Amino acid sequence: MTLWIDPPDGWSVDRRRIERPVPPEPVSDEPRRIEFEVQAPERARTTELPVYALYYVCEGEKGPCLYRRQDFRVALTVAP
Repeated sequence: MTLWIDPPDGWSVDRRRIERPVPPEPVSDEPRRIEFEVQAPERARTTELPVYALYYVCEGEKGPCLYRRQDFRVALTVAP
């Protein structure tokens, strides 16, 4: 799985692209956790980071696989 983070102007992340290995089991539904650091500009309070994930989805162990993209947003609030 690959995660791509596109921070808005003035914001930065320690890594824009984060890769995680494919699980060794043919079928996997466990949750994945990805951590990254965000640096906010001065006086920033809230924003949403545009993010997308790229991953394979297969039909069973021997079925066809599709390479998928899922877009989502990570909401951030900076404590004063």
